[in-house]
Amino acid sequence: MKVKSFVFLILALLLIISLPLLYACDSGSETPDLSSDDQSTEPDSTEALETSSETTEVETTEETEYGTIINEGNASHEHTLTQQIIAPTCITEGYTLNSCECGFQTKSDLIGLVDHTLAQKTVDPTCTEYGGILEYCTVCTYSEMIEYSIEPYEHAPKLTVLEATCEEPERTITECTRCDHIETVITAPALGHEYVAPEGIALLPSAKNPEISYVSVCRCGDEIKTELSYSDVFSGAYVDTTDVVAKGLDISMWQFAQNTKGEYIDLDWQAIKDSGIDYVILKIGSSNGKDPVFEMSYAGAKAAGLDVGCYFYSYATSVEGISAEADFLLTLLEGKQFEYPVYLDFEDPSQEALANDVRTEMIIEFLSKIQENGYYGALYAGQYWLHNYFDTARINSLFDVWMAKYKYGSQEWNSDTWDPTYTYVGTGAYGMWQFTSTATVLENGVTVESVGIASPSVDKNYCYKDYPTLIKSLGYNGFEKPADNDTESI
Repeated sequence: MKVKSFVFLILALLLIISLPLLYACDSGSETPDLSSDDQSTEPDSTEALETSSETTEVETTEETEYGTIINEGNASHEHTLTQQIIAPTCITEGYTLNSCECGFQTKSDLIGLVDHTLAQKTVDPTCTEYGGILEYCTVCTYSEMIEYSIEPYEHAPKLTVLEATCEEPERTITECTRCDHIETVITAPALGHEYVAPEGIALLPSAKNPEISYVSVCRCGDEIKTELSYSDVFSGAYVDTTDVVAKGLDISMWQFAQNTKGEYIDLDWQAIKDSGIDYVILKIGSSNGKDPVFEMSYAGAKAAGLDVGCYFYSYATSVEGISAEADFLLTLLEGKQFEYPVYLDFEDPSQEALANDVRTEMIIEFLSKIQENGYYGALYAGQYWLHNYFDTARINSLFDVWMAKYKYGSQEWNSDTWDPTYTYVGTGAYGMWQFTSTATVLENGVTVESVGIASPSVDKNYCYKDYPTLIKSLGYNGFEKPADNDTESI
């Protein structure tokens, strides 16, 4: 009996040890017949190892008795599950997470969202917003001010003044040292470029210096190059037409009456303009001084809307003397604007004894100085002087000419009639022609006496060149030059 009891004890132990072999990983598989002699059905050990190690981690929504599968893991065995409770929050649901060591996972027993997990903190004020108590969720981004109890600060300004430049205006910038507030106020306009030309050189072309090139520099360092040619400004004496552009008079102190105190009585400039006169050439002076009626005449003519030119009578007998006269004339021209040229009246008897080349050089010296200072210089002379007392070809090639000629042979033109068919015989037509000095009627029956001219007669002139347009376009005679392509930035 003892032997039998021992045997049954041994068998019971063997049975307990072999229990795991009774459950296959695949619940549908059969226990292999170890006693079979047919070994061909036995799987390769390597293949079996690879098969048993395969897992699938694709999330699925398949429902099982364990809940919704979220990871299939290794499906080749019966899962041993552990549970973990995932608590809900205000933004995610809670659930029970069932997990096997093979990676198999499901979730079950869903728990709905819960309220925010709230906390509070004090928020400092800013320059523009109240401070106070902020309630916020420690889990999500929810926040809300529940108390505004601290008043905003005032801006703590820091002022910066930026000076104006050539292109930027003067600006006052106010920046807050506490916040990012910035305010900009324009307090003065931009300065604009101001180019300064070099000193000590001629800046405009003249008969003596026909080609000009220089660089002007602005305070900001910007530079422009100016190139000018005499041929672009002065085209010489002749015009290519005899069509009259304008009709004018030349006036000096000799046309003015005086009262009992010796004061000159002004002319009726508006009546002169209304009679049909377009322009006047006023005597500005000589080396003896300014003509005593020039300022009064200039103001009256301008007020009436007449275009104005001027002439300077020369007594000089040398290049040095006429250069000094040009310097004096420049002082008289300051602050004035002339739509017609500034003429040199060269016809004094004291100059007759000079050689032709000296007289020619004197004219070139005088008019070049006038040109270099921004005035449209030209020559006035009688026809005889023009043809006999100068190097005529040279003068005609360099300067505009206002010629006086009152007769053609024994014929004298009708001084009281404006006849566009009048012309003069010569190589060509000059820019302006003084055809009479004995006119007593201006135009449309208006007499010299009716406009206050005291002398018995007055000079009349035809103009064949549009001087006002030309001079203004060049920026000469006190006018501002329009923008053009003579300068370029460098």
